[in-house]
Amino acid sequence: MTDVLESEYELVLNNSDLDVKIFKSTEEAGIRTLHWHRHIEIVLVLTGSVTFQYESQTTVLIPGDFIAIGSGILHSSSHLKNSAIVLQVPVAYIARYWDNPENVLFTIHNSHEDNEYNEVVTLIKQMFEVYESKLPGYRFKFNEFLLRTLFDLFTKYRQTGLLINSIHDKRLGEVISYVNKNYFQLLTVSNLAQKFHYNSDYLSRLFKKKAGISLSRYIYVVRLSHVYFEIVNSSKGIRKIFIDSGINNIRLATKIFEQYYGSLPSEIRRRRQ
Repeated sequence: MTDVLESEYELVLNNSDLDVKIFKSTEEAGIRTLHWHRHIEIVLVLTGSVTFQYESQTTVLIPGDFIAIGSGILHSSSHLKNSAIVLQVPVAYIARYWDNPENVLFTIHNSHEDNEYNEVVTLIKQMFEVYESKLPGYRFKFNEFLLRTLFDLFTKYRQTGLLINSIHDKRLGEVISYVNKNYFQLLTVSNLAQKFHYNSDYLSRLFKKKAGISLSRYIYVVRLSHVYFEIVNSSKGIRKIFIDSGINNIRLATKIFEQYYGSLPSEIRRRRQ
């Protein structure tokens, strides 16, 4: 968790025998703060639920749902206990087959009655099964499924007539890094705007557009992620953890914490002891 909290850029290392990264993720309830990478990320939820927020969109995934997030897109997620297949494809790989893949957004309406949608779900599962088996020639078969998946995504789910600035505003990245490192201090939209030379209203609109959540809510989410980390990894009193994380309204924070993590702080502490 610490690495994610300290940097908005996520370094993705491909599987050693592939041109992409694929793995099965198993997570407890929690939050992933804003980050981005130079890969297109595809997530297929197997169990539990995951909520993604990016580009003013909020998407809730349940078992059998998938999402594709373009390169350079700031995104965050909150999740209950879940497992998922995660596929991360470098834009350099996709550029062999599609021009300017770093400038693509996808619109995916989760529909299990849609044959095209179900085809992508099946392909992702087949990719993972082939990779896990590592039978002779598995890389041939894996790349067959991968290219079919990318073909479907780019021809059926790409937003047409839209070019995006794939790497977010540099100052906005600095705002995110500052919040991640100084979450325990007094942080407001107004003082952050002043520090990073934004108009307050413009910063609010830009952040909501790029991150899918308001800046004030993001500050709160970062603080709660540190609360969770301390509850799980320290013996410090829960009230002190909240205060040290920059939260004074503990009653309200406890309610929001339960929404994100599925349990009260005291219950999580009890299970960890």
